Amino acid sequence: MKKILVGILLTIIFIGCKKNTVVAPEIPIVNTPVDPGMASQICTAPEPINMNGASNWGNGTAASCTQASLQLLIDAGGKIKFNGGTAPYTLILTSTLIVPANKEVIIDGGNLLTISGNNLVRIFDKQAPANQNQGSLFAVQNMKLMNGNANNELGGAAILGRYFGSLKVINVVFDNNRSQLSNPDACGAVHTGGYKEALFANCVFTNNKAANGAAVGTIGSAEIFINCKFENNEATGTGGTFDKGGSGGAIYVDGVDQNGVNNTLTLCGCEFINNKAKYQAGALNVIFYAGKNSSLSIDKSSFEGNICEPDKGGACYFMNGSLKLTNSTFANNTSSSIGGALWVNNYNANISNCTFNGNDAVKGNDGLGGAIAFDGSGNNKTATITNCTFAENRAGNFASAIFNGGELTLTNNLFYKNKVGIGNQSNADAGAVINKQSNLIINAGNMQFPKQYTSQFGTADDHWITSTVITTDALLQKLFNNEGPTKTMALPANSPAKDQGTAVGAPTNDQRGKPRKGNVDIGAFEVQ
Repeated sequence: MKKILVGILLTIIFIGCKKNTVVAPEIPIVNTPVDPGMASQICTAPEPINMNGASNWGNGTAASCTQASLQLLIDAGGKIKFNGGTAPYTLILTSTLIVPANKEVIIDGGNLLTISGNNLVRIFDKQAPANQNQGSLFAVQNMKLMNGNANNELGGAAILGRYFGSLKVINVVFDNNRSQLSNPDACGAVHTGGYKEALFANCVFTNNKAANGAAVGTIGSAEIFINCKFENNEATGTGGTFDKGGSGGAIYVDGVDQNGVNNTLTLCGCEFINNKAKYQAGALNVIFYAGKNSSLSIDKSSFEGNICEPDKGGACYFMNGSLKLTNSTFANNTSSSIGGALWVNNYNANISNCTFNGNDAVKGNDGLGGAIAFDGSGNNKTATITNCTFAENRAGNFASAIFNGGELTLTNNLFYKNKVGIGNQSNADAGAVINKQSNLIINAGNMQFPKQYTSQFGTADDHWITSTVITTDALLQKLFNNEGPTKTMALPANSPAKDQGTAVGAPTNDQRGKPRKGNVDIGAFEVQ
C-alpha cells in the first residue's frame, strides 16, 4: 500500500563551495541525521527547487558553516546550498536568522543539515514588504528545523512569514518547536500572514506546541499540503477566546482570502495522527470568511487518534465555504461534545469514498454526531454524501453516525454497528444513527445494520429508515490496509452490500482507486 520513502533526492550533488571569511562564535557541532523519509508518498508532489547556480555555504567542512556566514548569504539573497561535508550537521543558533523582505531566498540542506533554535530563539524570520506586489519567495528544503522558540504574538517558532510573499517548504522535518501557549495568534512551527502561496510537500511535523495550530498556522494565506505527516502536535490554549486559543492541534487557518490572489486550501496524501487540541479541532481547524467563496479540498488523507476537548470536531472543524472530502479515512478521533471526526458550519459539502470508523462524540450521556455533525446555523447548509462507510462510531446522546442540521442527500452509504450512549440512549425520540426530523433525501443504495436501536425506554426502529434503506448485516471487515492510499473496511465477496448500490452519481473508483462496476457496491469499498 503506502511506500515509506527511506531516502529523498539521492541524486543531489554536493558541489564544492567558497569559504566565507566572517568569524562567528564557536557553536557546538551535533551529528544528528536528517530523516525526511517519514511521510508517505501518496500524491504527486513537486520536485525540490533546482539549485543550479547556488552560492555555497561552507568550504566542505562543518566548522566553516557558521551562523554568521549563513546570515551574510541570506542578506545577499538567491540560492544557498549547504556544503559542510558528507556527515550530518546541526547548526545551533544563538539568534534568529533574518530573511529580507523583498529578496528571494532559497536554502537547501542536502538532507544533512539540521538547524536548531536551541529552545531559545526562532529559527527564520521572513520580513514584511510593503505590499503583495513586493513580496518575494522564501524556500527551504531537504533539512530539519527543530527546537525553535517564538515568544511574541505571531508564533512561527521555525518559520515566521510576516505579511505578503510566498513560501515553499519541501522535504523538511519540523520537530519540537514552541510558541506561546495561551495566545490565539501564536501558532507553532510555521506561521504566515497573507501569503499568496504557502506550499508544504513531503514534510513531517512532530511534537510541536502552540496556543493554536501547533504545526502550521495562517491568517489569510492560500495553502497547499502534499504528502505531509502531522503527529503528536498540540494546541495548548484553552477556551477558544481571543486571548487564549486552543484550536487546531496540527493546523489552524484563519481565512485564506486576505492575500488578494488565491482563496483555496488543499490537502492531498496527508496523515494526522494523535494530535490534540484543548478546545476544538484535534487536527485541522479551518475558519473561512463568509461570502468569499473559499474552498477546502481534502483527498487521500488519514485522520487517526486525534482528540479535542471540550468542544467540536475531534479531527476537523470547518466553517464558511465549500468542502470537498474524498478518498479519506477518519478513525478513532474523539470529541467530548459534537462531531467525533468532523464538525461543519455554513457549508456546501460533498463527501465521497470516505471511511468513518470508531469516532466518538461522548461525554457521559452527552454528545452527538459520532462521526459528523452538520451544524444547522448559517445561510448555507447543503451536504451530499456518496459511497461512504460509517462503522462503529458512537455518540453519547444521539446521532451516532451523523447529526444533520441542514439538507443532506445520501446515496450508496453503509451504516454499520454505530452506537449511542453508554448503554442506553438518553434521548429516545432523537434518532440513533441520524437525528430525527432531519431534512434528508434518501437515494438508492443505503444500508443500515442493525435495524433497531436501544434507548432507556426500550427498542425501536431507527427514525430515518425508509423503504429504500436496506437493513441487513453487510459482514463488514475491520479497518485494514487493503491496498490504496488509506485504510479501508473491506466487504467480503458474499456481502449483502455487494452490487446493491446505484451507479447513478457513484464515483468511478472506490476509496482505494479500484474501479466500480455494474450496480456498484454500497460503501467506500468495491469488491474486485
